[in-house]
Amino acid sequence: MIDRNADIGRRVWTSCPACDDDPGWCYLLGYEVGNMFCQCPSCAHRFWWNSEFGVGGAPERPASWWPRLAS
Repeated sequence: MIDRNADIGRRVWTSCPACDDDPGWCYLLGYEVGNMFCQCPSCAHRFWWNSEFGVGGAPERPASWWPRLAS
């Protein structure tokens, strides 16, 4: 199911690692420095993508700052 906060106006141009979709766009659900939390519009897979822009690496527990996604 597509996240209720997904907005077509907020997109990231990358491919989905789950469905191996051709490079296209994914919903941008959140971000932290150069790490973006995305959702594929085709298979609804949610994932972190490191844009390698900015400083720092991937967060140790990326979903911890977004409580409703933490499980």
